[in-house]
Amino acid sequence: MNLPPIEADPAQIQQIVMNLVINGAEAIGENATGKVEIRTSLREINAREASEFFRAEESGPGTYLQLEVSDTGSGMDEATKARIFDPFFTTKFTGRGLGLAAVQGIVKGHSGAIRVYSTPGHGTSFLILLPARRQKAAAARPAQCSLSIPSGSVALVIDDEEIIRRLADDVLSRAEMKVLTAENGKAGVEVFREHHRVVSVVVLDLQMPVMGGEEALMLLKQINPDVPVILSSGFDESDAARRFSKLKPARFLQKPYTTERLVEAVAETLNRRKD
Repeated sequence: MNLPPIEADPAQIQQIVMNLVINGAEAIGENATGKVEIRTSLREINAREASEFFRAEESGPGTYLQLEVSDTGSGMDEATKARIFDPFFTTKFTGRGLGLAAVQGIVKGHSGAIRVYSTPGHGTSFLILLPARRQKAAAARPAQCSLSIPSGSVALVIDDEEIIRRLADDVLSRAEMKVLTAENGKAGVEVFREHHRVVSVVVLDLQMPVMGGEEALMLLKQINPDVPVILSSGFDESDAARRFSKLKPARFLQKPYTTERLVEAVAETLNRRKD
């Protein structure tokens, strides 16, 4: 099918697909046989369907690109489905929960909708609607920022979501930075202890297993009090500023963020430090 284009951030759409595929694979399990399928199609949404998918202030009838990611894994019960989009809900036994609040945020940021259909023992299907555009799409452009990142800068990205680490590594590397990554606060502190003399900036997630961002930040500052740390989480930016002001972060980056916002935050932080 010749599908129409959508107006979207390519890196964020990639993040959605990778997140749902990884979750689907985890739901199947390492020692089980199953499959994860991705389907795209065109869907016309009428007024009745629009009321089911969207709130009145969000969107309405029209033409949508439908993205469906389904798996044959363990599935979820109603109680789990009711909570999977909560920002800090996670459940290891189903493989669901990690990153889904960010996925929902990206979808809503693109004026879309997301629904989940699942039954215990019969797999899960995520259905995403994104508004279609009839006109020809403009060529995708790389993330840009009015400020340049100082030559030779090194970023340490500490985040428990592999997709976030890959995204940050890719976009910051294209901005000619060297990027180090760690999957939790404890690992991040260890990496920083080894490389603190060259690390220019840290992008630190607040909510992580093993060691959270709050504790990690205090340890990072013990090693190098002057290292600028950008805190990142699903918290509202104003709430995070009040809650974590005592930690004195360089700035706060609310999830889900675009590649442009990440590059901008890093560039502004490094240029402020240079001044």
